[in-house]
Amino acid sequence: MAETHPLQVHEIWVWAAEEFLKINEFLKSHLDADVVALAQLIASGSKAARQIRLLGIMGSAYIKISKTGKKLIVFKGYAGLRPNLQGTAYAASNPKVAAFVVGTKDIVEDAAKATKIAIIAFVAIDIIQEFQEDSFSLASLGVRILSDALQAAGAAYAGAAAGVFLTVVGAPTVVAFVVVVVVAFVAGVALVELDKKFKLTEMARARMMAYERGLKEDLLAGQRRAEEIEQAIQQGKRIAEDAIEIYFVINRIWRTIDEYINQGFIIR
Repeated sequence: MAETHPLQVHEIWVWAAEEFLKINEFLKSHLDADVVALAQLIASGSKAARQIRLLGIMGSAYIKISKTGKKLIVFKGYAGLRPNLQGTAYAASNPKVAAFVVGTKDIVEDAAKATKIAIIAFVAIDIIQEFQEDSFSLASLGVRILSDALQAAGAAYAGAAAGVFLTVVGAPTVVAFVVVVVVAFVAGVALVELDKKFKLTEMARARMMAYERGLKEDLLAGQRRAEEIEQAIQQGKRIAEDAIEIYFVINRIWRTIDEYINQGFIIR
């Protein structure tokens, strides 16, 4: 009989934008961690707890590629110590071992996935936050997104670096993953604290917004200059048209006088 798995139920919370931003700012000001970082900590903590329950804190595993090219997770040690994982090797796609992040490659890929999710979330948050400002600024939005993306990537890969190191020196799989989670969160908190202390994002926003205002003023000045040149060209065209018209009038008058003279008329 094929093995069946329980249906997964996902709960979605919907908050008003202003309420969400208030909660996010409260967390950043009191914990130096935003909603995204805490959500990832909870998700990773849940995954770590599942790993401990299945394998124990000191359990180890490694990745093996079968002859058919299938990726396998192979567990070390006595199977009796793993009551929920009696087998020795499982396909990496098996839901039973979905919580495990095994090997340096998987650790780096997991960090990249977490960074991607964080950046997508930060883009949405930063857009909402920018719309709450008195005037929307693309320069300000760009700085916000870049700052959050760099912090997310820095925290994720700091955790990944710690996990890769522990994996290389032979640390237990679960221990390595727990360290990845802890180091990533602590690094994220440290980066937020540094950003707040030295006002890096605020200074960058102020500078880029000033540059944006200067660029807009230059564009407006250029537009006004272009309009003035266009007006001068139109005025020149009108003057030229008037001059041509005057020339033809004078030419017609002169031809008429010339005809009178040629025909013997006397002009008095």
